[in-house]
Amino acid sequence: MVRAARLLPTLAVFILLLTLAIQPSHAQQLNDIRQTLADRSDSLNEIDDDLAKQPLTDKLAGQIRDQVERTLDDLNGVKDDIRRLLAPVRTQLAAMGPAPEEGQPAETGQVARERDRLNERAAELEGLLRQSETIQARAEVVLRQLSLERSATVAAELLQRGPSPLSLEVWRKGLQEASAIASELAHRPVLWWQAARPAVVGWKPYLTVLLALIITLALGALIRHRLKARYGQRSDIETPSYPRAVMAAAIVGLTDSLIPAASAYVLLLLLHQTGLVPDESAPLARGIAMAIIFYSIVGQCARAVLAPQKPQWAIVPLDADRARKAGFHTKLLVAWLSLGTAIWIATEPYRPASAEVSMLFALLGNGITAFFLLPFLGNWLWKQEKPSESGEGESPGTSHLPLLRLFIILAVAAIPLSALFGYANLSYQIASGVVLTAILIGGLLLARTMSNAFVNAIFAPAGKGGWISNQLEITENGSQSIGFWFGLLIDFGLLLLGLPLLLLVWGVPETVIAYGAAEFMQGFTVGGMTFQPVSLFWAVVIFALALIAFRFLRKLLNQRVLSRTRLDVGARHSISAALGYVGFFIALMLAVATMGLDLSNIAIIAGALSVGIGFGLQNVVNNFVSGLLLLIERPIKVGDWIVVGGYEGTVKRISVRSTELETFDRAEVIVPNSELVSAPVVNWTHKTRIVRVTIPVGVAYGSDTRLVEKLLLDCAKDHPDVLSYPAPFVVFMAFGDSSLDFQLRVYARDTNYFITVTSDLHFAIDKAFRENNVEIPFPQRDLHVKNPERVVEVLRNGSKKQSEIPPQGSDD
Repeated sequence: MVRAARLLPTLAVFILLLTLAIQPSHAQQLNDIRQTLADRSDSLNEIDDDLAKQPLTDKLAGQIRDQVERTLDDLNGVKDDIRRLLAPVRTQLAAMGPAPEEGQPAETGQVARERDRLNERAAELEGLLRQSETIQARAEVVLRQLSLERSATVAAELLQRGPSPLSLEVWRKGLQEASAIASELAHRPVLWWQAARPAVVGWKPYLTVLLALIITLALGALIRHRLKARYGQRSDIETPSYPRAVMAAAIVGLTDSLIPAASAYVLLLLLHQTGLVPDESAPLARGIAMAIIFYSIVGQCARAVLAPQKPQWAIVPLDADRARKAGFHTKLLVAWLSLGTAIWIATEPYRPASAEVSMLFALLGNGITAFFLLPFLGNWLWKQEKPSESGEGESPGTSHLPLLRLFIILAVAAIPLSALFGYANLSYQIASGVVLTAILIGGLLLARTMSNAFVNAIFAPAGKGGWISNQLEITENGSQSIGFWFGLLIDFGLLLLGLPLLLLVWGVPETVIAYGAAEFMQGFTVGGMTFQPVSLFWAVVIFALALIAFRFLRKLLNQRVLSRTRLDVGARHSISAALGYVGFFIALMLAVATMGLDLSNIAIIAGALSVGIGFGLQNVVNNFVSGLLLLIERPIKVGDWIVVGGYEGTVKRISVRSTELETFDRAEVIVPNSELVSAPVVNWTHKTRIVRVTIPVGVAYGSDTRLVEKLLLDCAKDHPDVLSYPAPFVVFMAFGDSSLDFQLRVYARDTNYFITVTSDLHFAIDKAFRENNVEIPFPQRDLHVKNPERVVEVLRNGSKKQSEIPPQGSDD
């Protein structure tokens, strides 16, 4: 033991020396930082040279953007290293305090030298930090310049005007060159087969392709049959729920497009792997495969959503006739777009083509696209139900449809017109933008519908199929609230996903989108605090997950722990509510930590708002503090029978702001917590649930009072809910005006039996008094008249006048 104690200091020194040997020295760290900053500055110089010497193409812009983003990542890492080295230096300087001013005693030599060394190191690190920030600002300027130049280049390309197709020379040259390209493409399959046969030896490659195709088809058919039979649009279900219809549309769209799309992809992949596709024919094979995949996915998904043959399964607000018409025109449009995709990919070796050919393709190809888009602008698709006089019949949110339709009409009309005036690139952009925007919006709406249906299914109210709601005991109102917030989060996520894709569809360069996304991700600053969208998103997610976890823990505590203790209902409720408040506070702190907010700034803002809170929200704060006091002191608890402010009933729930009281008439009374703390409260069940019941009884004068006492006690003792201890007793209260007044005082074992015990005793007393001839008298009053003669005269005159009144039905 002594020997081991002697070895401990030696071991500690060895570990310290080993740690110092492993960690790089301060000078080495500074040299690495300086080298990194120099390399990043040289990299930016090279980028400036490239931008000055070469035209800015898509490829060059992407390379430069990637290089600048790597530079920014390296600079962020360098800044973190500098701050990590600077933090202990500043801490030591703060511990040393300010330097002595003139006239004060000077520091010792060792302290002064240490202060100078720390100041020198801090100045050096702060200089490196400013240098890194300068290089970072320069890199951000390069990104901004890159974004502006790419925007200008794309705009110039779109507005570049070529030869007008109104010229006959353009048609002659264009048709001649297009005929040559079409002739070569027509002979390409023959050339493909002639080139593939000598290149492939034996029959194994052909057998491999055939077996893979058969396996793909068989597996796809099996999956399609199983899924559609169980989850598809079944004919035996006449009125499916909306979540069920959404799931069926997803299953049908996926399975119907799975076989042809997967088969085309597998076939193309195997043809390349086995060498059956020569390089000259690769674009043609790729174009055919992509056309099949595009038609399968887009066409089948549209068919599944519209469900023209099974209108009860449609998830869009269209009747059967309009759904069939929309499905027919969608099929034609998708078929033409698939053919155009195949032609575009197959003619890749012949690009860039001449201006005449490009112009003819723009006019004819985009013109046909516009022709297939025209049916979707008809009244049959955009007509609305006429609103009734009461305002019903028009769905909310349809007022914008005429404006949207007008915008689409103008865009479709601009497709052939721009090509007719020589703007081929602009025509291509508008045509692809309209089509891809429709596909994108349709896909996002479908994803939104499926996501909301999934959320509503898993968070269905407890007792209606919602497993999570059952586990967490979420009420119907809580389920609706969760569905609303999750729906809002889904919409926000789809908006963040769809907006860059929409900009990309309409020709905005990737560099511009990436720069805008980077600026957006940097967040915004409010009151010295920076909020970043990604941090906000994860803060909301973590907050929700933490609340769900504490809700589940609270349920386990109630069911597994508190229910097995001898605590009363109110105590269990207080513990459960306290856990809920603690869980909410922890979830809030985790969310704040995820956002990276400085709590000191939050404290400053809270201090600035304290005056406003004190005046504007004093009642809310008062009720909140009162609610905490009710849960801690527990003057009332859940299940208590209380009387407050003229209201009497049972406490059902104690929340942060108010307490829910249920009266005996089944009415809900919401009482602010401050009233329960400041006003007098009658609590019938604060210490015990035993309640005294008082029955007043009056008997006639001359009755046997001892017999009355005996009968009352017998009635009390015979009742099963009346306690024998404390024993019931009878009190002779007074000699009343009309009766001898007694009180039967008994103790019921529970306040829940107060009314029933009172009623039962009334019945029993009445029966006992009748059997024993004990009379309960009526009130007796003696009337003394001062002027009896005047009363007689008035009565006599009144009877005489009554006799003079003619009877009903007479002619007088």
